[in-house]
Amino acid sequence: MNDYVDGIIALAKRATTVRITSSGTLSTKPCLILSVIVEPDNASNKSQAKLINGETSSQEILVVLKSQYSHPTHNGPFPMYFNKGLYIDLTDNVDSCTVQFLLD
Repeated sequence: MNDYVDGIIALAKRATTVRITSSGTLSTKPCLILSVIVEPDNASNKSQAKLINGETSSQEILVVLKSQYSHPTHNGPFPMYFNKGLYIDLTDNVDSCTVQFLLD
């Protein structure tokens, strides 16, 4: 393989990948978000995940990802650095959210 592909594989191997079904703190330390997939429930058109720079829902929202019906979304300006930790706030209409990140 070439250096670029090797670098991507090495990065993916260092990353933490978690699937959450409710809001919560994913990291209390700075981290780099690589990927987020928001999976809505089947009936909703108001599913969203707020990616918050910090450990609680009251801190600065950096990204809001919206999804509707049964179409997952993974768009966003990634990679993105969260210097105060990472809290993800899910609406009631989200089935799950999968996040891949690197701790700083």
